[in-house]
Amino acid sequence: MNTRAEIARASAETALGVRPNASYDEIRNAWKKRAFELHPDRGVGTNDDFSLINNAYSLLKNIAEAPANDSIVSQAYTQAAPAKGNIRPRPAARVRVMTLSDDALQACEEILSDGNTSKQNHVPTSMRQTGRRISYRVDLPLAAGENRVAVPTGALVDGRKVLPTIVSIHAPAEGPMIFEVPADVLNAHFPGARSVHIHFANCDW
Repeated sequence: MNTRAEIARASAETALGVRPNASYDEIRNAWKKRAFELHPDRGVGTNDDFSLINNAYSLLKNIAEAPANDSIVSQAYTQAAPAKGNIRPRPAARVRVMTLSDDALQACEEILSDGNTSKQNHVPTSMRQTGRRISYRVDLPLAAGENRVAVPTGALVDGRKVLPTIVSIHAPAEGPMIFEVPADVLNAHFPGARSVHIHFANCDW
């Protein structure tokens, strides 16, 4: 009998139209194609359709990045089993979602006001922190070509400090996207963070 985790994985693969055990690149390319096809702004898909494929992408991406960890799927859809003996379950990371302050927004906008008009500028509106993982939400989609996103850093050091930095992104086409900040930028500008993602066009986070 298929477990709930196996059913969830199969449903996600069907939603994106990928083969079982697809590679990360296959999953990402399928998600980008489906996100473009079903984006509500194009009048084709609904918000529910868009949320479904984003959730499918998030699940399959985690599995592809850590294939040896069979618990990823069940953790995404079921509660952890009770601890046995003296083994205690690891507490879930606290999730904080916050709207960026006026000071943070102003600092981000100022760092982008350098007269550079060859790139599309973006400023996030909110931030989510789950343990040492940080995500920013940008309401607009990426523009085709060169993009710049000004994001406040230092959240894990002192949340009261506004230290904006610019992340540059080249997008092959316009549309929604989840961008992962590369390791060199992560280490240089986001001390203490395990990962930083930027979600464009209200991609589910």
